[in-house]
Amino acid sequence: MSNQKFATALLKGWDGPFFPDNLAKLQCLYDSKTGITEGYLEKVGEQDFRGLITAIPDLKTEDAEYAYPWFRGLEIAEKDRKILILFPYCHDYEKSDGTRTNWHIAVHTQGNVNQELLQSTIERIICGFENLKTEEQLALNLLYRRDPHFGNGPLSADW
Repeated sequence: MSNQKFATALLKGWDGPFFPDNLAKLQCLYDSKTGITEGYLEKVGEQDFRGLITAIPDLKTEDAEYAYPWFRGLEIAEKDRKILILFPYCHDYEKSDGTRTNWHIAVHTQGNVNQELLQSTIERIICGFENLKTEEQLALNLLYRRDPHFGNGPLSADW
């Protein structure tokens, strides 16, 4: 597992990947959360992007050596431009390199997206991660969390 950025891993029909400076903060927040689901990512974005945000499953970026599967893509669409923030799977439960993520979050764009818009959009997503209450996260994810001490069965509601 790695926190590596794959700058050559392309997504057909999109520009990028891009790794703006503030993406490192989002990476840390994402890595610190457990049990993140598609619903959680949509809820993070709903605070600022009502009606403009969609969580997309089963995306892959590719380079000459490998196809990189992503947990979810968070797409923010407005008029003729889109920003897609790709969130990696988190399969390194032992944090062998200091992170649970398979690789670094990446950003792709379509249309006229300048650096300022990209940075401000990521900052708004960061605020969503910071502001979503722990109780809301637990309520959204309770059925999907797994207890590492007892195998892969779902946790009971009274855990």
